[in-house]
Amino acid sequence: MISYWGEKPTGGYSLAVESARIEGDQVTVRLRLKEPPPGAMVTQALTYPYAAAVVRDVDLQGKEFSFVDQDGRKLDWPVRRVSG
Repeated sequence: MISYWGEKPTGGYSLAVESARIEGDQVTVRLRLKEPPPGAMVTQALTYPYAAAVVRDVDLQGKEFSFVDQDGRKLDWPVRRVSG
């Protein structure tokens, strides 16, 4: 599983997978999102933060995914399935 936060204007952004919970056909992935504090010295370059995690011994076919942040707020992130 890979979570991608999109294009960011500077360095200092990061995300990490904290957990994934499966309840029936619903998979809820909790992410820790970090932004640079105001006024921080950051790299002046476009960045593309992402996180990857392995989900073992679970058939993810037919499951619905949702993402929440570290505070439990639902993130309206699209899900794209890639097989192979």
